[in-house]
Amino acid sequence: MTTVCLHVKPTAFDPGIALMSVTLLGPRWTGDRLRLGRPSELGLAHGDLVGWSDFYGGGPCQIHVACASNGRDSGYLVWGGTLGLRVVPEHLTVVDRQLGDLLEARSVLWIKEPGVLPAEVRKVVGAPAETGVACLPIHLY
Repeated sequence: MTTVCLHVKPTAFDPGIALMSVTLLGPRWTGDRLRLGRPSELGLAHGDLVGWSDFYGGGPCQIHVACASNGRDSGYLVWGGTLGLRVVPEHLTVVDRQLGDLLEARSVLWIKEPGVLPAEVRKVVGAPAETGVACLPIHLY
């Protein structure tokens, strides 16, 4: 098991999170963009997510997904950079730094239902149907 420390800086659009230590309960998927199914069930306007960082003037960065626990919650944790995640309308194929303040922001996203994750992500992080691994119920942020 791997321990990861996450900190998301507060912005005018998201309160951020203080330093949070999570234990990854399996492998991590990493990519440039994550397309979730049924985004409205997660309280999102759109299903595409990118990580967001303040490095080099701010902009998109890699996004990560893993089955994780912080000691209180567990589930499929989605996280990005120092400024968290940005929710991207599907029609935007290129996301640049000027869009950062226009996109819906989230610090991190806890997902309890692996079915909203793309099949290629579930194959990496593990989901009950593919691997027998199951995360415990969690609270959604």
